[in-house]
Amino acid sequence: MMRQNSKSFGLYAFLSIAVLASGCEPAPVAPAYGAPYEIILNDSPGGPDVPPRLHGDRLLTTLSYIGGCADHQFELGYAVRPDTAHIWIAHKDGDDTCDAELTDELHLPLPLPVRGANVIALHVPDGTAPYILRWGR
Repeated sequence: MMRQNSKSFGLYAFLSIAVLASGCEPAPVAPAYGAPYEIILNDSPGGPDVPPRLHGDRLLTTLSYIGGCADHQFELGYAVRPDTAHIWIAHKDGDDTCDAELTDELHLPLPLPVRGANVIALHVPDGTAPYILRWGR
């Protein structure tokens, strides 16, 4: 049991040092994700993974959520530090009570303050490491 905790601590320490050394600090605010959703990397068996990405001044990503009876809205929340923009997707489910699993490809415009950042990090509701969408210019 002690060995596993040591490995977990070692991995946590390594990742923390890597993030701090890279200049990508944790999000300066607690992102308001809204209703649950999940970023989907691959929506077809055997197909290649397609992570969230930037295309011009837009964020492109595929996500999955529950609903089907009401309109859902997705918009970008953000916080900008001197060199890093932290972004997240806020999901408003319109009080949808249906339970169909839906998948959508989103094309969300980047807010103007985010576009000029050297580093753009997309934070996700599952608490995993953010996707680094831009690393320097």
